[in-house]
Amino acid sequence: MNQHLLPFLGHPVDVEVTGPHLLTGMMVDLGPDITVIYTGEQFVYLPLLHIHSIHHSKSYDGPDTDGNLALPHESLADSISFRKILMHAKGQFIEMNVTGRDSIHGYVTALMNDYVEFYSPVFGTVYILMEHIKFIVPHADKNAPYGLKSVQYPIHPSRIDLSRTFRQQLQKSVGNVVVMDLGHNPDKIGMLRATDDHWAELVRADGTHIQLNIRHIKSFSLPQGLQNL
Repeated sequence: MNQHLLPFLGHPVDVEVTGPHLLTGMMVDLGPDITVIYTGEQFVYLPLLHIHSIHHSKSYDGPDTDGNLALPHESLADSISFRKILMHAKGQFIEMNVTGRDSIHGYVTALMNDYVEFYSPVFGTVYILMEHIKFIVPHADKNAPYGLKSVQYPIHPSRIDLSRTFRQQLQKSVGNVVVMDLGHNPDKIGMLRATDDHWAELVRADGTHIQLNIRHIKSFSLPQGLQNL
């Protein structure tokens, strides 16, 4: 458990998170690399890596938990960690914030050394570097997202064999069109021409080439028509 944040456990807090996002709620659990904030409506799982600042809140007007709150991860026997929470989230409908700007909704389908495979009805299969996950919110509603029926929205991993690391998985996609960081930046959409340990070369729609620092690639996916090839 993180000793610096221990005095906040069980108390209302204001938290600034990468994005930026400002959250107010009760800190209801704490592990060595993650904490859980209850906003009064939902549980937000925050990796400590993305907390910029935290202090006692004077504005929280939600319910007092009194230690009686049923936590989504109560089935975990030991103290929580970021990796344990990701494992626990497999197959559950969750919101995951990756870019700091927008969240995606869907399911974790696989957990590798440093990334997760995430299945979304909007983006298809997305490979997300763990260090860029800003927060996770479990959905209380057990139904499939967007009002879809389960038969319309199967939970399944892609047919692509998964590599152990994010860089290796990216290397496997050389020669394919890829969409990085959910496609917000047009410079991160194109044919992946080459990668090494540090850089990825993309050919953009107009034929120009661009080098991208892999450390700043948060996620990537293949267009859905290519995912099962």
